[in-house]
Amino acid sequence: MESHLRAITRVVQPTEHLEAVPDDADDNKIIECAVAAGSEVVVTGDEHLLRLGSLRGIKIRRPAEFLAQGRMR
Repeated sequence: MESHLRAITRVVQPTEHLEAVPDDADDNKIIECAVAAGSEVVVTGDEHLLRLGSLRGIKIRRPAEFLAQGRMR
């Protein structure tokens, strides 16, 4: 399983500090990494992140919504 994850992921380092999630500062690191990676979508069940809806053009969606919409095109 670990080798499969390595094959489909990329390790990134945040390039800027963001304070996008006022209700849970620890969640900011998720957004920081998504921005650094140039992500199109963050798939999560975290309510604090989901409340954002999107940030800097990055959609934030629940797993079921992401799967139902076919990669959010």
